[in-house]
Amino acid sequence: MRQFITMGIALAVITVASAHADAGKAAKPCPHCGRYHNVQSYGYSQTKKQSVFSKMWEAEQRKNAWLKRTFLGR
Repeated sequence: MRQFITMGIALAVITVASAHADAGKAAKPCPHCGRYHNVQSYGYSQTKKQSVFSKMWEAEQRKNAWLKRTFLGR
């Protein structure tokens, strides 16, 4: 039971940290569908489907970057 609570808290922290990191980016919705897309510098949106683990790894990297900016000033 404790493990589930710990995992829930960890996921909540990661979600809040990644949402905070994403909030700093000035993103505009797509004029065609109204959704927000990850646009590369090439000018087209990336439609590659990510696995759960790659999404978790990306969230972890965003969390670590946020922690560095917040507490270390980098």
